[in-house]
Amino acid sequence: MTIFTSPVTTAIKGLRVELRLDGKMITPRDGYLGKFQRGKVEIILEVEAEKDFSVFTLDNHIQPVDKAPAIRLPKGFVRQMNIVLPAAKSHLEQTLESSVFVKKIDIKPYNGYPGSGRFPINMIGIRINGEVYSLGIFCQFNRVFFAIVQRESIIATEDTAIGTVLSYNPLSGVASVHYGDKNFAHRVFWKNMPAAEKLNYCRVLPMGAVVTWDESDLTYLSHKGTTFVAEIDKITSVKL
Repeated sequence: MTIFTSPVTTAIKGLRVELRLDGKMITPRDGYLGKFQRGKVEIILEVEAEKDFSVFTLDNHIQPVDKAPAIRLPKGFVRQMNIVLPAAKSHLEQTLESSVFVKKIDIKPYNGYPGSGRFPINMIGIRINGEVYSLGIFCQFNRVFFAIVQRESIIATEDTAIGTVLSYNPLSGVASVHYGDKNFAHRVFWKNMPAAEKLNYCRVLPMGAVVTWDESDLTYLSHKGTTFVAEIDKITSVKL
């Protein structure tokens, strides 16, 4: 899974992202927005694609606009027809007609730390030039981060090493880990991941890394509502 930590990236052609905190532009440093407990972060998304694109949200909290404040639209924007696609059981993935989109994410204290609400309230999805990305804000303890995540995953086979990280999305804060059964996986939440010094100590678990754990550090999930077999509460080693 490819993660971009800057809203300005040439790797995604036709996409421009701008971030504003309480009306003032903010620029993340390796994804890090700062230490603040409260504020309204606006994600302003512009799309210009050679082919059809679609922007979607799973919580309906997105505002498509044609003339956003302080936004200059380049020529040649593609318009996407309104369509509705099936998504999660309790949501509809709504594709919106526009070329500029604004989503406001409230950062509020939660248990003494900033929080942006559960996934997918904190993100916007986009299909552009044949690829699917999620972009948004997430909080770890008293630190607030931004990321653009390309949706990718490893499909486990009989040759996949036990402990291989199959996928990770910092916006949801969950990684899936292969434990031997190619049809199921264990999960790891961000609080139990190692901190990456090069990413301002953001807790991450890169796709393709191999982790180990003790059996005593597993919590088996017998309740409904998840496809994961168990949760890894503590990682003993990570091999990148």
